[in-house]
Amino acid sequence: MTRLSKTFFIFILVTLATACGNSETESNEPQNSETTNIEIPDRLGFTFSPDRSPIWIYDHNKSLPQQNRKVDSDTLQPQVLIDLINSTKGGDTVRLELKGISNDTVFLKIHNSEILTQQMGSAGADDYLSTATFTLTELEKVKYVNFDFEVGDHASPGTYSREYYIDRHERNEKLKTPQQINASRH
Repeated sequence: MTRLSKTFFIFILVTLATACGNSETESNEPQNSETTNIEIPDRLGFTFSPDRSPIWIYDHNKSLPQQNRKVDSDTLQPQVLIDLINSTKGGDTVRLELKGISNDTVFLKIHNSEILTQQMGSAGADDYLSTATFTLTELEKVKYVNFDFEVGDHASPGTYSREYYIDRHERNEKLKTPQQINASRH
């Protein structure tokens, strides 16, 4: 290969490498790095914020839900909250179905509850039921959530409230030894 051929070959390689490595694309649309917070109607006709993050998340150290974000309870709708729980907690495996609301209680059905009761473990089932309870008791005048499903090793159907979980947490804290308390602080 002659010197001119080698130079031409290297030039072609450098040109190709530069062209392939260029990730910028030209666009006639203006680039905007800010996101716009808009209201989007969901499939049920309710309006919700694009923030579909959970309202309550489970603290595994305390075995108790912690508030993830504030909501205006005046604007909440039961089915919107159930859709939020279904999309953030159960995925396609554990699905809540609204059966009704009576006085201060929301009634739910969980079909095919084996994932919840047999496969999530005790902590996973507690996470699911407690965060669903705390989320749904954000509704005005709702204090209780009744879950109807097949009993299993890790979860039982019944009526739950925030007070149930808070009282349970306080009882468990009283039972801890000084060594357990010190270990949980570090």
